[in-house]
Amino acid sequence: MRKEIKNLLKEIAIYAKKQNRHLYLVGGFLRDYFLKIPNNDLDFVTSAGVEKFTQSIAKKFKASFVRLDEKNKIYRVVLKKNGKMYHFDFSQIQGKNIKEDLSRRDFTINALALPVTSYPPSPRLRRTGRLQIIGYKRNLIDPYNGISDLKKKIIREISDEIFDLDPLRLIRAFRFRAKLGFKIETKTLALIKKKAKLVILPARERIRDELYKIFAIDDSTKIIHEMDNKVNLLRYIFPEIQTMKKSAREFYFHPKGLWQHSLESLGMYEKMLKQPEKFFSPYHNKIFNHLSGKINETERKILLKFIVLFHDVAKPHTARREGERMRFFGHEEKGAKMTKEIFKRLHSSRQEINIAAKIIDQHMRPGNLTQLPEVSNRAVYRYFRDLGKESIDLLILSLADRYSYLRISKKPREIKLHHRRILEILRRYYEEKKKITPLRLLNGYEIMKICQIPPGPKVGELLHLLEETQAEGKIKTKGEAKKFLMALTPHL
Repeated sequence: MRKEIKNLLKEIAIYAKKQNRHLYLVGGFLRDYFLKIPNNDLDFVTSAGVEKFTQSIAKKFKASFVRLDEKNKIYRVVLKKNGKMYHFDFSQIQGKNIKEDLSRRDFTINALALPVTSYPPSPRLRRTGRLQIIGYKRNLIDPYNGISDLKKKIIREISDEIFDLDPLRLIRAFRFRAKLGFKIETKTLALIKKKAKLVILPARERIRDELYKIFAIDDSTKIIHEMDNKVNLLRYIFPEIQTMKKSAREFYFHPKGLWQHSLESLGMYEKMLKQPEKFFSPYHNKIFNHLSGKINETERKILLKFIVLFHDVAKPHTARREGERMRFFGHEEKGAKMTKEIFKRLHSSRQEINIAAKIIDQHMRPGNLTQLPEVSNRAVYRYFRDLGKESIDLLILSLADRYSYLRISKKPREIKLHHRRILEILRRYYEEKKKITPLRLLNGYEIMKICQIPPGPKVGELLHLLEETQAEGKIKTKGEAKKFLMALTPHL
């Protein structure tokens, strides 16, 4: 256990003891402690007067106090110390005692409690695979054999009512499976399938946050497939998936239809995240830094997983047969609108919604660029000008999309060629950025004066035209820019 956590808990324990207050450390922190997983989020339960007690803890540590849930009496202390953030959540005991409180929790591995006055536990250790615990102090409260399930790496429900009490647990079971690498016990899996319809009942932002936590795992493709294939959870959250599944050999290339293509695209993207140097060298570090950036509180790489999964959502609605070929005219634009609705349903931020729609609306563009006999600087300039920060995300999506066909393609060389040209576009961006996106030689006011035109859209059009001509290398100085505009003036 890290020293700083140990010291913080010791202070809380001493303070609670002085106030003759029963205080228990519960749930996820204890689970992670026994698994040796770092965790700065600690959950406590206590008797009545929890709000006042939490406020006093916040005051003691000179930390922030947050009311999380007034109805259920849940409050948070947010502490920043030595550059690290700690969350201490305090709630009132549900039921007559701590054992009754634990009976309302979700899974056995989370139904653990310890009186904080006896913290930290000092177990007798013996190496048994990943988990190193055999004995522990008798005051660890474990009524559902959670320690045993930790050793067996099993996620097991406490009772058949847990999903009725909080349907979000239907998703959370898979989040724990993803995070811990545990197996969901057979009976619990059957119960999830039986209760799957309840998954749409929780607040949509809670559903979104759980999904994002699953996407944060390296191999989320496997978990998403299990959520859909084993227990039918996703069909209720995203009814669009059922339509994507129906597009099998009737009009799509992958044997199991468009949904299979989407999952394989996601799988390829995750492969790229695991081996960026293989796919994006020598620019992999810059791309990694870009994807690690945040849109509000969401990492770009996580948001892009969601986008990859639904980038072709509109293809079933736009499928048209022309001779022996299936065409999907307008699926980008319609897909952007459908994705907006999906993100709105999940109460995503406006910025996330707009970025997702923007990328999906333009997701055919890199492919159109790489099919040109020669990709000009003007075309590259326009691409990066129009896509802005999302231009890199879109190139990655395009590559994952194309590689999803590698296993079934009769023309693998075309996929490799697409990859080489994507790298060439990245090279120009990172190594010739000044050439492709040159500094402006003239501003809008100067253009109005030279061309003798009033403010309006025409000024912006001329700015873009001037920059495109710069990108082609036809204009290099301010004087050349003035001559270029003067030659256009009679035709304006």
